[in-house]
Order: sequence, then structure tokens, then C-alpha cells
Amino acid sequence: CVWSGSRTFGLCCALALTPALGISAARADDWQVSRSPFDARLVQSLKAQLLKNPEDAGALRRLLDLYRRYRTLEKLSEELAERTRGGDPNALVLSGHVARERGRLDEAAGRYREAREHLSSGSAVDRPGLSLLLADLALRRVPPETTTALQELDTALGALRPDDARRPKVLRRAADLALRQGDLPTARRHYQALLARASSSEAVTLHKELAEALSQQRDAALRREALAEWQKVEAALRPGDPARAEAALRVGELQEESASEELSGANPSVVVPPAANPPGPPRGAAEALQRAAASYRRGLSDLPPAHPLRRDLYEHLIGVYRRQGDLRGAVVALAAEWPERRRGFTENDLLGRVHDELGDTDQALSSYRAALSQNPHATDVRRRMIAVL
Repeated sequence: CVWSGSRTFGLCCALALTPALGISAARADDWQVSRSPFDARLVQSLKAQLLKNPEDAGALRRLLDLYRRYRTLEKLSEELAERTRGGDPNALVLSGHVARERGRLDEAAGRYREAREHLSSGSAVDRPGLSLLLADLALRRVPPETTTALQELDTALGALRPDDARRPKVLRRAADLALRQGDLPTARRHYQALLARASSSEAVTLHKELAEALSQQRDAALRREALAEWQKVEAALRPGDPARAEAALRVGELQEESASEELSGANPSVVVPPAANPPGPPRGAAEALQRAAASYRRGLSDLPPAHPLRRDLYEHLIGVYRRQGDLRGAVVALAAEWPERRRGFTENDLLGRVHDELGDTDQALSSYRAALSQNPHATDVRRRMIAVL
């Protein structure tokens, strides 16, 4: 290239750079091709990893995502088919996972059962693990096959060692399903197994769960069991704990129910009218009501003065006096507990209601006015006062 001028110099440089630019562009194209999102080496690595351990959730999620975005899950199933023909349990489980994600639940169940038949010492998934996979499949169906799931969970529990870390979780799941089915004997059996190895705090939670479940049953014998469970919860908690007061409230409610059964042949809604001035409930019912009142007072002793649960406990306590036909006694007891200068809105409102129910118009109006002076926006109290006037 002769240096004959600036134009000639520019032309020479352009000609010299053209091959280099072409090489760079080609390399860029090659780089884009080699960095395809569906990286064959990554896919093979994930498959190899999952064929060693098909329960590797992270690797399974990445592999499924790659095939969903750039291929199909059907293609992945076809690629795994040859590995499953040899009866490799890990390949069968992986194939079952893919079928499950495709919504082919019958095919997935078949793969898991086949894997269970071919289990060996080198399998990454054991017999209890396969039973848990089958239980999960049963619950994915519409409607859920809860009975089948419970059978598989029982199979898993029978195969798990006592010290297996999965055992508490399986027991809890089986207990929950049994409760959902209304199979209380099975649920109770699983809860007892959980309680045998539970810490003190875990035991409180378990007793509470069982008590809640039993409380929802209509059978009188089961509700008596619920009462016993709530009593265990209350006894296990420390004095001053609001959770203990809540347990005492539930104990009292169930004790009131037992009194109602005595009074009215298992009709808990029966109330003794105060105006009738009856001689009092039968002895068994009276004792149950006294126990309920004691439970409510225990709950009150565990709560600070402004706790919202105090109102519920006092309302239940007043209800006990009402059932005993002694609302006048409730006025005397509550007035002694609540000196006039220390009464808050709740105390004045409750006293006003009791006086109103007894027909003590002046005392009711006085209590309602005191309550409204502390909370002028209490429309319910205002309506009650207008009704008295």
C-alpha cells in the first residue's frame, strides 16, 4: 500500500481489517450457538444425578424446567423409557416423577409400585419412601383418595425404624388424615405415638390439636375425652400464661355441656329462666356447673386486667349463675370483685346487662351510663339503654 494520500491510507486499513472482522463475527455466532439454553451437557449431568438419587428436588426441578421450556415432558419420558425397561428402581422412580408432573397419576403409581418390586441395596429410595410417594399421589386425585393414602402411610410407618427422622412427620400426616376421615381411634393411636417421643412443649401442642379435634365431635363420650385433653393442656402450662386461661375456658365450656346433658337430655341450649326462681339443678348438674365456674375463675387468675379474654370468661361465669337460677348472686359476686371506682367499660357493661335481665332498671341505667362515659361509641350499649328507658 503506497502512502499517496489520506484516502489511499484509509482504503488500505479497511482492506486489512476486513478478514479480522469476519472472524470476530463468526466467533460471536459460534458462541451464541454453544450457549443454547438447552445445554446438552447440563441435561445429561442432571439426568445422571437424578438416576443416582431421584429424590434430589433441586435437580429434578431444573430438569423439568428445561424440558418444559425447550422440549416437552413427553420427550423426557421417552428418553427415560429405555432405562426403566431394565427394572432400575431409581430410573422407575424418576420416570414416575415425570409422569406425575404430566398429570398421569395412574402411570406414576405404576412406576412407583414397579420400583418397589425391584428395590435393592443400591436404591436411593427405600420402601417407606415409595409408600409416601404413593400416598401423595392418592391425595392429588380428584376427589382425594384419603383411605388409600392412609393405607400407604400405615405401610410406611410399619417399615420405618423407630429412630427414623421421617417418622414424626409421617405420624402427624397420618393423624391429620385420620381426623379428616373421622377415624378417631386411628388418629388417637398416632397422637399417642407422637406423644411418646415429644418434648414438653410439643406435647402441649399435640394435646391441644387432639382436644380441638375431639371437641368438634357430637358424640358425648368423645367430648368427654376432649375435656380430659384440655385439662392436660391447662395442667401443662404455667400460671400467668394467657394460653392457660384459654384452655381453662375450653374446660369450663365442656363442663357446662355435661351439666346441660344432665338437665335436658343432651341439649346444651337449655337455660333456667331467672324469673321462675327454681330450687336449683339436679345434684350432678350442679356439681358440673360448680366445676365450670371454678375453671372460669382459674382462667381469670391467669390474665392481666385489660386482657380481652377476661370478658369471655366473665360472660361464661355469669352464664353459670344463670343456669343455677341465681343471677342475683352474680350481681353480688361481681359487685364485690369490681369496686365502682375501678370498673372499666367491660365491667359496667356486663353489670348493666345483668341488672337489665333482672329488671333492676335504675341500676341497669346507671351501669350503662357509666359504660357510655368510658366508650361513647358503644352503639350496642346505647341501644340497650334506650330499650330500658
